[in-house]
Amino acid sequence: MSLNASVSFSCLRIELLSHLCTPCKRYVQLFKGFARMARGHQKLQSQQKNAKKQAEMKKAKGHDQKTAAKAALVFTCLVCRTQMPDPKTFKQHFESKHPKSPLPPELEGVEA
Repeated sequence: MSLNASVSFSCLRIELLSHLCTPCKRYVQLFKGFARMARGHQKLQSQQKNAKKQAEMKKAKGHDQKTAAKAALVFTCLVCRTQMPDPKTFKQHFESKHPKSPLPPELEGVEA
């Protein structure tokens, strides 16, 4: 007598034939539920591990100097569109590069 039972682990589906006894059916149902819980637990562990790894990568990446330098460029020359970090540099630039243009009003009180 052969036992004809098909077990598919990929989709967690177990097909049983009618000639299995009740305790065997209960065992199969218990196994089926256990397999789902194990995958759920693995998924949770995997998500936690990935979140920890992403946080460590972000922390290890550190400070981006290029972005910080770009954010520090506050003043823009109206003539050539060059950006400068402070008004003193802006006034020096304007006086050396655009001597014939009138001085912008925001640079009137700044000492170079």
